[in-house]
Amino acid sequence: MGLGGTAKKLQQVINMAEELYARMNDLREQLQQLRKTVEETNATVQQLQQENAELRAVVGAMAEQQGIDPQEVVASQQQSEGTVGGQRDRTGAQNNANRGSAPGSSSIDQPPDR
Repeated sequence: MGLGGTAKKLQQVINMAEELYARMNDLREQLQQLRKTVEETNATVQQLQQENAELRAVVGAMAEQQGIDPQEVVASQQQSEGTVGGQRDRTGAQNNANRGSAPGSSSIDQPPDR
């Protein structure tokens, strides 16, 4: 291989390196944006969890004032829908994702472990 062939191969390697560098920078920017989005989403989730806990407390207090047992209401509703301990999806399969034993006891209401 002569000098011309070597120069051509070297130029190909340089071009590939430049493309990889550009791709790496694009990925770095995407990762930074993804991190920002995750942080924003986390803040939103924490705010919604706090609001949910506050609303549960208000509803619980109102129910107590009216002599209503919220757990009994939920159990009654589940029985009338033909479910016990969960909900059925469109296919009729049991879905226990939203189960909770009492207001504020759902894993959704708890802040994530850090």
